[in-house]
Amino acid sequence: MRGMSREAFLGLLGNTTAPTPIAALPPEPLPTSPIAFWSSPADLPPQPAPDIRLTEAALPRRLGKFPFWRGNHNLHDFLDEVYIRASAHAAEALSGRE
Repeated sequence: MRGMSREAFLGLLGNTTAPTPIAALPPEPLPTSPIAFWSSPADLPPQPAPDIRLTEAALPRRLGKFPFWRGNHNLHDFLDEVYIRASAHAAEALSGRE
């Protein structure tokens, strides 16, 4: 800091002493039996169903018009169909109905 003495600069920084460490929690007691250690409780909550959202060509739409597209069809319309089929296939694969 130009034009400032070292003491003035350190005074701006304030108290630079290290904070006191926070005491750690005591460790959780573990079962001594390997069977009890590796088994899980029977009342585990069920897995929620995955949230499946079908979004067609979200990224290409955000990017705008593709500058070098020479196809006869509109790129976004074409990709909409591809994304719909791919999303349906992925949703089917995730649900386990495949």
